[in-house]
Amino acid sequence: MATAEKTMRAAQVKAFGEIDQVLMMTDSCPIPTLRPPLSAVPNAGADGEKLIKKEENKKKKKPVTHVLVKVLACSLSPGDCRMLGGYKDIMCTPEKLGSSWPYIPGLDVCGEVTELDPNDDSGRFKVGDRVVGTWDTVGMGGMAEYALVRTDFAATIPKDLTISDVEGAALANSASHALNILDRAAVKSGERVLIIGGSGGLGTLLIQLCKSIGASYVCAVSSDTELCRSLGAHRAVDYRTELWSDVAEFKKDPFDVVLDLAVGVQAWKDARRSGVLKSGGKGGRFVAVVLNEWHIVIHKYYQLFGFILPPLFRQMSSWFTSFFTPRYKMYIGTANAESIEKVFGALRDRRIGRVVVDKESPHPFTLEGVKAAFRRQESRRGKGKVVVDMSKRE
Repeated sequence: MATAEKTMRAAQVKAFGEIDQVLMMTDSCPIPTLRPPLSAVPNAGADGEKLIKKEENKKKKKPVTHVLVKVLACSLSPGDCRMLGGYKDIMCTPEKLGSSWPYIPGLDVCGEVTELDPNDDSGRFKVGDRVVGTWDTVGMGGMAEYALVRTDFAATIPKDLTISDVEGAALANSASHALNILDRAAVKSGERVLIIGGSGGLGTLLIQLCKSIGASYVCAVSSDTELCRSLGAHRAVDYRTELWSDVAEFKKDPFDVVLDLAVGVQAWKDARRSGVLKSGGKGGRFVAVVLNEWHIVIHKYYQLFGFILPPLFRQMSSWFTSFFTPRYKMYIGTANAESIEKVFGALRDRRIGRVVVDKESPHPFTLEGVKAAFRRQESRRGKGKVVVDMSKRE
């Protein structure tokens, strides 16, 4: 049933800029509302006729539907910091994404369904369900007491899984991408895998997933070597004291797969020159999640082309040189309801045995708590996922 309240607490971003300058908190933000049924269209006059035809055309397509959820926890992703900083404003502004200023950041959430969309006839949700939800292009609307989550980007947590609210939010986006990356890499039993960025939200999951497939050797590159080993890595290389590309053992027995979650084009260059990754002819493949550099700046269209064309060229050219050099594979994927369901399956069969939440999380749902969460995410020092717990107010 619908909530009786009309306003809610929400974190808001008033402009692009520095975290401490643009983040604010309000207790009087209007609670978002679901659209009325498509049949509820004015039917008088010329304007009414136009609206009827517009809605009839919408009915020919599957409508975009939502659930209203009471947000229990919200996690952050790198894209949330990029959005706040305005680093991709050629594509990502509130106006271009159907919102307005100030906007509510984040949408990787765990929440309880409080109201159903009258236009959703799937029967997948009911009031009271605890759900995990994520986003399409950019996450907005989640760092609040209530949020609208698209039904095609949400899934109900099965009753047989014991997942806390914080863990649910931590899984919302990263776990889907981890499964997608594993598919893109086509990791097989008996292969040797190097994971660059092993202690982040993606890396902590991929260590476990590679082990569950039967990878014969998993090495993680991270400053938190103990965490990586506790998740099952056979070896962890601290990049602050050792270069993975210079390890003699790796050159003698090279990897089948390198997953780059943290560096970008320099990691590809190091893998090619060093010999720690097999050639494409012997099955060696490099999967680039960070396509160029970690820090993304796209203010102009030429920067957009500069972002996507170089990795495309690397991928295409590696096909022709793969007999001598590794195969380069870009990863560009998405999370959705189907992938979240697969995450639940991975939890059920213990392919994912542990959800790693950063030691400073969960942060309280206060202005300083949300700012601290964003600062932690932006610093890249978090181990696992950075999460805000809406039940914590101090």
